Amino acid sequence: MECSHDCFNCPYDDCVNDVVTRAEMLESAQRDRVAAIMGGADVDQERYAKLSARIRAHKYYEANRERILAKQKAYYQANKEYYREYAKQYAKEHPEAKNAASKRYNEAHKEEIIAYKKAYREKNADKILKKQREYREKTAKRKNEMARKCDFDCFNCKFADCIAGQHTPRNGAEPKPRPRYDTEKYREYQKQWYSNNREKVKEYQKKYYRENRERLLEYSKERYRKGKAAANAE
Repeated sequence: MECSHDCFNCPYDDCVNDVVTRAEMLESAQRDRVAAIMGGADVDQERYAKLSARIRAHKYYEANRERILAKQKAYYQANKEYYREYAKQYAKEHPEAKNAASKRYNEAHKEEIIAYKKAYREKNADKILKKQREYREKTAKRKNEMARKCDFDCFNCKFADCIAGQHTPRNGAEPKPRPRYDTEKYREYQKQWYSNNREKVKEYQKKYYRENRERLLEYSKERYRKGKAAANAE
């Protein structure tokens, strides 16, 4: 008698083999687990096969996680330019889907992102300040150059990168003059926003003061010393 261990389709009517192998025990345990996940109902063979495959894949990943991640990282490094171009093209063709995905990710990892940005700023404070200074100097220089040569004809502006009086044309679109800055309207908007978010602003200010108390006190002392020195000089 050669047992195939397929008891439901056993060809022997007088089979007396009651030995359960380890593989059969694991199969039975997994079937019970799938049945429990599926609510205890009769197990559908197709769903059972899919769920079993997922369970096996998860177990394999957990057992080989470091090796799999290292392989994925090496593959990405070797094809980094391709993936970057693909991501840019996808974002360009599907902006709404890209923005929705980014919004979901940011909401789900809000605290993690804030902590990462804070740590990055602290670690690269000098680099960030240098870059900001260079940008301000470059922008101011270019703005002064355009201001000296500006004829205030925004619809026929000579400068493609004008940052003073018009929006930069994009994709062949006609340049449009910027709307006049309405100071009173903006102040009204600020008042309304502060009124609607008063508690949030106060909580943020308290938190910021607690985290930066020593620096703020030192800054206040320095301002006081400078003011006093200026008053004595007069």
